[in-house]
Amino acid sequence: MELTRRAMPGMGITPPMDTSIPSQNMDSILNRNTPATSIYQTSVNLLDKLACIEGFEIYLSSLLENNTASDTQGGTPYLNPIQLLWDTFRQGTSLCVIYNALQPAEPLSTTLDESSNLLRQRKDRVYRFLK
Repeated sequence: MELTRRAMPGMGITPPMDTSIPSQNMDSILNRNTPATSIYQTSVNLLDKLACIEGFEIYLSSLLENNTASDTQGGTPYLNPIQLLWDTFRQGTSLCVIYNALQPAEPLSTTLDESSNLLRQRKDRVYRFLK
């Protein structure tokens, strides 16, 4: 498309034209290609990598053995890797194990005190991981 200047009728003055074309943001989420792998496959790959972290396998195996990762409607064991990851990370202590694998100067505690509020302790572990 070519832009040309037109004279304003009766004045003999040509108005300045903005010839710049608005550039499209190529990083827009609408312009991105779809990922080659699905979220299901990405979750399976992440579970494989997490199983290689020393001390992390107990969090995965305890969920599978105790059937705590279950379908909320049927109560049957949930074999969905996305739900398994969610339940594993929701524990909080599993996130601390991942953080401690980086060998920080101050490792996070991975134990829970059974005599106190477990939910509050789990939330605290998630908070400390995020912090």
